[in-house]
Amino acid sequence: MLKLFNLWDVLRITAVIVAALVVFIIMPFEDDNMNIVRYTSYFFLLLLTLSGICWKFFWNKVPFISNWLFPNLSGDWEFTITWQSICNDPESGTVKGSAKIRHTLFDLKISVNTDGSKSEVIDATPYKSPTKEKYLRYMYKNERQNTKSQTNTSHNGVVPQLKISDDFNTMKGDYFTDRGTKGQVSFRKIVN
Repeated sequence: MLKLFNLWDVLRITAVIVAALVVFIIMPFEDDNMNIVRYTSYFFLLLLTLSGICWKFFWNKVPFISNWLFPNLSGDWEFTITWQSICNDPESGTVKGSAKIRHTLFDLKISVNTDGSKSEVIDATPYKSPTKEKYLRYMYKNERQNTKSQTNTSHNGVVPQLKISDDFNTMKGDYFTDRGTKGQVSFRKIVN
């Protein structure tokens, strides 16, 4: 599943670039049209190789890419969750933990850990609002670790709108669970 690019946009832009290269650079210097096909094939092979090797370097070093497409969220993060129960027994608390995000052009993986639990992110989707603000939406399954109680050992949750700051180093938003809790979560990047 593509997470950052719309496949049709990528194909359209690639077709325009190749057509421009063929018309303005290769055709004026070639007599044989078969050479055009050969050079175009070489160009695609070179483009695929460079994108596979160099994408992360350019994504991190060229600010235009992060602003135009989406910021690279890869790295180690620390987070704080402030939660409250919305059931009959009003409880609340704060939990701190760590998260590791692996972000590529086509995938986004998040692992979240606290002293007492571990979360498996089921789906994570980066998106931009119509006003170009950047957000992350994800669903997760949380498993408690080393618990003696058999009740509430796991739960599912969703963070529908985690806002990414303009410097891409913090994220904040609300979350909701199927065990009757809600709250706020904030992430702070500690290592790229």
